[in-house]
Amino acid sequence: MDPISASFKLTLLVVTLITAVSFIGLVLLAFLGSDATSVSEVPQHQARLSETCDFGFKAGFGGLLGLLGGKTS
Repeated sequence: MDPISASFKLTLLVVTLITAVSFIGLVLLAFLGSDATSVSEVPQHQARLSETCDFGFKAGFGGLLGLLGGKTS
């Protein structure tokens, strides 16, 4: 088996951090966000932050799967 390069380790670390921070952001918004009962009542900045964290988590998770899948093949 080939040794893992430093650049791969760094890339994996960065993608993992982006995924973790995005997930933590989503969890914090779920617990600490506004108490709006409908979508139209949610503050615009909170909705945009939620969308950004959602995209970061999905892209980061896909990136992790791609990096690990590419490394194993």
